[in-house]
Amino acid sequence: MKRKKQRDQLELVLLYHLGEDTTKGKKLIQILTQMKIASKQISEEMLGETVGFLANLGGFEKSLQPYTEVIFEDECMIMRGFSSTRMDKLLMQMRNEALTIDLKASVTPYNRDWTLARLIQELQHEHQKITAQ
Repeated sequence: MKRKKQRDQLELVLLYHLGEDTTKGKKLIQILTQMKIASKQISEEMLGETVGFLANLGGFEKSLQPYTEVIFEDECMIMRGFSSTRMDKLLMQMRNEALTIDLKASVTPYNRDWTLARLIQELQHEHQKITAQ
């Protein structure tokens, strides 16, 4: 008998600036739907929330402070609960559709305590290093 996956282990993709009103967002949501992967839209007001809270991990609570810092214009996708095989399949589907999203991350024990804003800043920094080479 198959065991149900715990909530923290279910596949989920957080989408920032990738709504159905954008070309990339629409295409990505179609891929996720075809692969039966849940997605969650993340708004600019949520930049001050922890990655763990946004990814619906247990033990994380909503921030009581409104976010008043920098608003990021970048598109970002954050994946939770993926095996390496499933992540490879998702990334291959994206490549097949010529869909590129520069800022991508997985939820890890290291970054789940970060705010979304901090994670995006780190991803921007990494992307700049990679593209400068």
